[in-house]
This record gives sequence, structure tokens and C-alpha cells, in this order.
Amino acid sequence: METSFYTGFGHLCRFIIIGIIAVFFINATLHEKPITISSTSSAGSKMVEFRGESNKAKKIVLKWKMNHNGNFRYNIEKSRDGESFAEVESRSIKADGTGEFSWVDIYPKQVNCYRLRMTDENGKQFHSKTLVIQVFKTGQVSLVAATPDLTLNDINIDVELKERARVTMNILDRNGAIVMQQKESAEIGQNQFRISGSNGLQAGDYYLNVIVNGEDRLMVHLIKS
Repeated sequence: METSFYTGFGHLCRFIIIGIIAVFFINATLHEKPITISSTSSAGSKMVEFRGESNKAKKIVLKWKMNHNGNFRYNIEKSRDGESFAEVESRSIKADGTGEFSWVDIYPKQVNCYRLRMTDENGKQFHSKTLVIQVFKTGQVSLVAATPDLTLNDINIDVELKERARVTMNILDRNGAIVMQQKESAEIGQNQFRISGSNGLQAGDYYLNVIVNGEDRLMVHLIKS
């Protein structure tokens, strides 16, 4: 009887410890520091679009178009935090003959930041805007992507869904007040939205928050200088 008591007490202690660890992990995840993007308009005028989607193998596909007729050499740079970028394999970039380029990231993380380093025919280099992509393996959302550059007039947002949903896109100031908001009805599959007028915001700190069916799906800290 005594052995049974201590055995049961031991199991109870283990459940309590596991519960404490689980609560700590959940709180740490919820309060995780968001990605930080410092806005820059270095190459925005040369790009028609820079977007991301997932393929059947659940890999990330980057797609971009240019509105400049010159020849460019592209190198893909990737980051986990939006600040420290490193070059990744770029030899598999494909062109479809209509001015659209694509590249597949076969090793995507849950949160990914990408930018293009472009070199023109004169050897001059410049960077694209940053593309932030968050991947979800479960639930109705497959992917949320954004190009959150506040110096440009438009912020493009992609939401890839397994079922219909309501999407709310907010730009918040540093105090959490909504300064821009757009609500959309999204269909199954790939959805593309655009928030216009972001270049009119004053310099300072902001947050881009994408909400799908009332649940936060992407939070990016934006710095406009």
C-alpha cells in the first residue's frame, strides 16, 4: 500500500513538472520577439512583384518580376530575423521567358526572410525589398507572406488557405493603435492582397499583423526611418 502511494505521488509530480514546462514553453512562444524589418526603397521601383507560395512538396517557391529591361544576375539571401542575411544556393533560379523568375527553397524553416541581391550589366549591386514568409504545417492556413516595406506605396500580402477564411491586415503603431486596416474574404488556395498608402506613414516603429479567422498568423516589427 505504501509503495503504491509513493508510486502514485511520483506520477503526480511528473505530471506537474511536465505541465509547468508546457506552460513555460507556450508563454515563451507567445512572447517571442517578432521579426524586425527596416524599410528601404533601394530597388522597389525596379520590381513589379516579389511573392512566395508553397508547392505540392510543401517547399517555398519565390517568384519575382522586374519592370527593367536590363540583364541582372540574381543571388538569394536568407535570414531568420530579418536583419542578418546570408547567401544561399542560387544556381537553380529559373526564368519562364515572360520576365518572371522563380526559385525553390528546399529547406524552409517555419519563419523565413528572403531578399534578392541583384547585379546589373555594369556590376552595380542593390537589394530588393524583404519578403517574410511564415509556414504552417497544420490547420487551415498553409502560408502567410508579406513584403513589409513602409517606404513603398503598397505592401503585398499572400495567404494560402485550405478553407475559406476572413483575413484582417493591420498596421499598428508602437502603442498598439491601428493606423491602417484592411479586411478581406479569402478563398481556398492562393490569395493575394495589397495594403496601399503605407508610404504616407511618418517615420517611426510600426507592426504589421495578419490575422486569419481571429487568430494571429504573422507579426512583423517595422522600422521606417
